[in-house]
Amino acid sequence: MSDKKLRSDIVNLRVVAILAVIFGHSTTIYWYNWTDYRTTQEAPVFAHVGNLAMLVLGLWMLISGFCVGFTLRGKQFRDFFIKRFTRLVIPYWLVALIWMIPIRLLIGYPGYEGQSFLYIIWRNIFLGYDNGQLWYLPTLFFYSVIAWFINFCLKKYRWADIFAFAISVMMLIFYTKYTWHGASLMRSPTFSPFFLYFSFFMLGFILFNHEAAIRKYMTKPLLVVGFVLMLVAVGFMYMGRGGTFVQLIAVWLCLVVVFFPYA
Repeated sequence: MSDKKLRSDIVNLRVVAILAVIFGHSTTIYWYNWTDYRTTQEAPVFAHVGNLAMLVLGLWMLISGFCVGFTLRGKQFRDFFIKRFTRLVIPYWLVALIWMIPIRLLIGYPGYEGQSFLYIIWRNIFLGYDNGQLWYLPTLFFYSVIAWFINFCLKKYRWADIFAFAISVMMLIFYTKYTWHGASLMRSPTFSPFFLYFSFFMLGFILFNHEAAIRKYMTKPLLVVGFVLMLVAVGFMYMGRGGTFVQLIAVWLCLVVVFFPYA
């Protein structure tokens, strides 16, 4: 696979993820559990779409992990760090300072009421307490830096990424356990996305590193089982039913199956 060759399957997955995000955000006005803004609009079919957010975000993170693995090849840390910082951190601050904060101030955003401009930047942007959908950029930046060190360890330890994935799963278990008990630390904007989505990112990173070996096990019967589990998982997630961790396990398998549609 040359550096200039496009992966059509990855491009297609990105299209699916983009369309899913657009569709999801276009239905937020109907979500019964969306507490940021109240609405009088009702559409029962779209009211549960927000429950599928984990599936869509998991797909995004998986694609990101796979692409970071491709980007890492032969890169020194300095060059990789500068490139990721330029593509993720700088846009994060530019969009926040030039677009998001000014627009919110103009429309009288309730979250900024009684706060100074410097405090808004410090708390909401630097600490990330209210950065809207921009949270994805700094989170992905930190994931990328960690991936570089894991990739460095792979030169000596073949299964370093598998070990890191196991840790990410334990992080997710830890997150879900303490979220259920209302722990404020795990609900913080800094730790919450990191704990919740790192396993999906690592899954994509592993798929890149061990793609050839994994493809050997992607038989048609396994794909059929995965497709059925996908439908079951989506149904349970849409209705907001079932245990959180059980659903996430199903989503992991669904994403792997989606990644290998041509066994």
